[in-house]
Amino acid sequence: MSASLPKKFTAQEVLDILEVIDYNESDLENDSTDDEDYEPEPDKETGTQDLSSSESSSDEEVTEPLPSTSSASARNKKKKVYEWTKDNFNPPDSVFRGKVLELPENYEVQSPMHYFKNFLTDDMLELIVKFTNEYSVEKSGKNIDTNKKEIEQIIGMFLRMGLAKMPGVKCYWETDTRYDPVAGVMSRNRFQSLLSNLHFVNNNLATNEEKSDKLWKIRPWLKLFRNNCLKVIAHENNSIDEMMIPFKGKFSKLKQFIKGKPHPWGIKVWARTSSAGMLCDFDVYQGKKDKKDADSIGVGPDVVLQLSSTLPQNEPDKPSLNYKIFADNFFTTLPLLEDLQKKGIHYTGTVRPNRLPGILLDSEKNMKKKGRGTMDQCVEKSTNIVAVRWYDTKAVNMLSTLSGVEPSKTVNRFEKAKSAYVQVQQPAVIKLYNESMGGVDLHNCFIAKHSFHIRSKRWYLYIFWQTIRMMFVNAWLSYRQACQLIGMSKKDVLNQRNFQTKLASLLINLHAHTQKKRGRPSLEGATASPSRKKSALRPMPEPEVRTDGFFHFPIKTEDRQRCKLCSMKTNNICEKCKVYLCYTEQRNCFRSFHVS
Repeated sequence: MSASLPKKFTAQEVLDILEVIDYNESDLENDSTDDEDYEPEPDKETGTQDLSSSESSSDEEVTEPLPSTSSASARNKKKKVYEWTKDNFNPPDSVFRGKVLELPENYEVQSPMHYFKNFLTDDMLELIVKFTNEYSVEKSGKNIDTNKKEIEQIIGMFLRMGLAKMPGVKCYWETDTRYDPVAGVMSRNRFQSLLSNLHFVNNNLATNEEKSDKLWKIRPWLKLFRNNCLKVIAHENNSIDEMMIPFKGKFSKLKQFIKGKPHPWGIKVWARTSSAGMLCDFDVYQGKKDKKDADSIGVGPDVVLQLSSTLPQNEPDKPSLNYKIFADNFFTTLPLLEDLQKKGIHYTGTVRPNRLPGILLDSEKNMKKKGRGTMDQCVEKSTNIVAVRWYDTKAVNMLSTLSGVEPSKTVNRFEKAKSAYVQVQQPAVIKLYNESMGGVDLHNCFIAKHSFHIRSKRWYLYIFWQTIRMMFVNAWLSYRQACQLIGMSKKDVLNQRNFQTKLASLLINLHAHTQKKRGRPSLEGATASPSRKKSALRPMPEPEVRTDGFFHFPIKTEDRQRCKLCSMKTNNICEKCKVYLCYTEQRNCFRSFHVS
């Protein structure tokens, strides 16, 4: 037998690979991979297979071949023969009976910190503090002596970096590009030292069994975060899809390459979200297993079964809760729909034609002749699973236990040949899928909106920062949901940027002591100005910071400005709030400002 030829890349793939070869760069000084004794096995395959199909989601790629329904069953059972008929689809009972979020009477919307703390809990901060301090002693013989507040400040600085992006971390402290909302929190050396020592487990105490998990260096953190996500009240409509954590480093056992993605190189995460984008469950993909489980029905279907297993279960002799799951053609197979159907979970998704054995649907060629809007359906006899084929610009195949063709509706679609919109008939299942499927993509969109990337040589820090972004998105969506339930006006609801601004300020300042300036004195104000400029308006601190009772000390300044609470001018300023407040025998605005 001749040796297998090396994989050939297209010109665009070569450009993509060259673009991302920068994994030796790091924003942190003294940053090491922390894996000196670990030799990762080389990948047998450079990239992933491209299993394109005729569906609209044909750009999905997988990391290993999926068994089709026509292949031998992974369960070592006799292959089931599906019988399709042209009967009408009878929709099952789909009334949602699960728990829904209810707020108490006179509920007041809480601060951004309250919602964020539902996902970043104190035990997670204590985990970082414990193992970061231990690792610093092991590494340098000196305790870095960090604490929970300092870790909160690092996270707050990270969120602020996303609001004012720069080429690298050091830019925030450099003289020409200094950004005081970040640089004024702590020194650059302290920030980099903390990140260089950041740890989530004791390397020396980890057992061989624990190290068999490729994510062992961050597994305790992931477990705590996932448990907090599972506390979210499950939504009726759930979408399951993949998301990529951008990563260009050397840790090949986790790194994936998926052509056509916004971030082709990275760490893959399977996620279940609500249709609004709320992350409810997730699992970091660790690559192809050496041995498949006896009950496996394929990579994609197994992911759906795993992520749906954390939905509330139906109780015996009680009506089904009727949760719904939506996924694309990577995950959809007939055995998957059968398994979910037995658990009382409805499923709708696009499907690849080779996973529909013996199907009686009209061919794509015939549908193309009939024109856009042509649709056909058939029903599987024993399971009441409906298969729908709809021709738009190409054929789209759907499998569902929830909805079929009817009631169809007319939609406006753009026709390139006519350069105009035309009316096209659309099946009900397509409308339902489009409305409910995009939760994971929406979550990704929110993550990318105001996000900053800190480069490091340690792969698990990329996962850590991604979980922080996920926590933030979940916190903001929880806040929006609360605002919606109490009927708050849309103009009063904080948008994502303002929510991130307030949250970053609270993480940095709430219960924090003031930071003494270090290093060379600033040149600001060193040169005399020919005319006195009007002072800039000083922003009000968040109410939680103003009244936290931590390190609010009055200091004297040469400049006199108007008191924040009265019309008198004063040279007293709160060192933490940076607000002018008078403090005399007649008035004590300083006290009133910090207690009311």
